[in-house]
Parts: sequence; C-alpha cells; structure tokens
Amino acid sequence: MAAGAARAACGCRCIRCKSANLKSQRIGPAGADGYYDMHHTCGACNAHFDHLEGVVFDACDVCGYDNAGAGGHATADAAAAAAGSGPAAAAAAAAAASPSGGPQ
Repeated sequence: MAAGAARAACGCRCIRCKSANLKSQRIGPAGADGYYDMHHTCGACNAHFDHLEGVVFDACDVCGYDNAGAGGHATADAAAAAAGSGPAAAAAAAAAASPSGGPQ
C-alpha cells in the first residue's frame, strides 16, 4: 500500500464484490466543503477504483497501483474520468476506440 494509505473510513464497499475490506488512498487536497477524493483498493478482489466517480483502474499512476494481469492500462471509464467528463465521456471514448465509431 502506498504511503498515506489507510483503511476506508467512508463506509464504501467494493464496486465489484461489495466487500467492506478496502484500503484507501487520498488523492488530492480537501475542497472548500472539507471533502476530498480518494482511491480504494479492495482487499478481497483487488479492484482499484475512484471513490467519487466509481471508475475502476487496471493501473493508477496517482497511487502506484498496478494489477499485473491487467496489462497496465486504465479502463475507458478511467480515461474519461481523467478528462474530467465522467460517464458521458466514457461512452464517447468507447465509441472513438471502436473501429466503426459505434458501441463495441
């Protein structure tokens, strides 16, 4: 686990298996409202995801997470989240990645 990581104190459950066994990594400064974003890694199934956006990562440069069997890349949703556009951008990214330009 990366420096600064801790057990989840937010009450989240794993986005994949619903386990409460999460390790958390704060990934930015607190906003004006006192909240901050974090990434969770599930101790049960090893899923790594963004707390607010729900984006699941195969690899994460922010936390240093790398799921060795996943090929070292983020999902299309992660790329959309990195662009700051959320789920709508994920659909656009998937369409752009498709040879026909449509859904895969």
